[in-house]
Amino acid sequence: MSGFRYSGTESTRITRELISQIAQLLDGARIPYVLWGESMMRALGTPAMPFSIDFVIGDGWHEKAHKVLRTAGFSHCAHGPSCVLKRPSERKPYPAAHLHLDAHRPLRLYAQTELLWEFPNLPLKRPAADDQYFMVTTDLRLPEQKEGCPPEYGRYDTSLYPVKVPHPTKLVEALILLICRDQHPSPHVLGFDRLWFLWFMHLLMYVGETGLLQPEKLEPHFMPVWEEACSDSFIEEPRLRAIKHLQATLWQQKALPPHRPNAPDS
Repeated sequence: MSGFRYSGTESTRITRELISQIAQLLDGARIPYVLWGESMMRALGTPAMPFSIDFVIGDGWHEKAHKVLRTAGFSHCAHGPSCVLKRPSERKPYPAAHLHLDAHRPLRLYAQTELLWEFPNLPLKRPAADDQYFMVTTDLRLPEQKEGCPPEYGRYDTSLYPVKVPHPTKLVEALILLICRDQHPSPHVLGFDRLWFLWFMHLLMYVGETGLLQPEKLEPHFMPVWEEACSDSFIEEPRLRAIKHLQATLWQQKALPPHRPNAPDS
């Protein structure tokens, strides 16, 4: 297991080095995971700005993951109702467990069934090169850091520990499902679907033409959403018709899990 210990001084920046150290701790404890959040999106080649570190953990493993990370020096949440994750403006679902880099930057641990319920079990080993669902941050198919790109953009250097991430093609499918689950019936109520939609569009705009994201391999029921998003009519009203049609179909089939609640009161 990694001998890394978090001192708290690293929290001035969310770096690849820190993320790689956390991944190595989880792998050393044989905890299945993938990176999530803006750090995942940035590794895949989008300009997302991370203000937290998020992981998806295999179901039933979040308590062990919390213990491993707490032992490594990450702070247990002692903020109660004032925790940043309980702000009314919080735009991400409340996780199964969390710690803190500092008072303002959380380390979220989501259960797989909260976000990636149609994925196979999260891997313990490094994914194969042809894995449809998973890859690692050092994969040569990911874009390399280029001049003018945001810091921490794209592929990790091979000197860093490889971090498991969702493959962008299957991530597109997962985000469409999350939009369908979390879209509030009232257009005036902000739901978590706004974030999933932003990530979906970033994958389309920044990763869609790299060859890594392969829309032709999307499952057939997701294709109308992708095709509508790629069309000029997508920016016109009424838009998102394909998503709403898919959402209605999935609800009718009882194929969506319950809508994610906001943070608990205490």
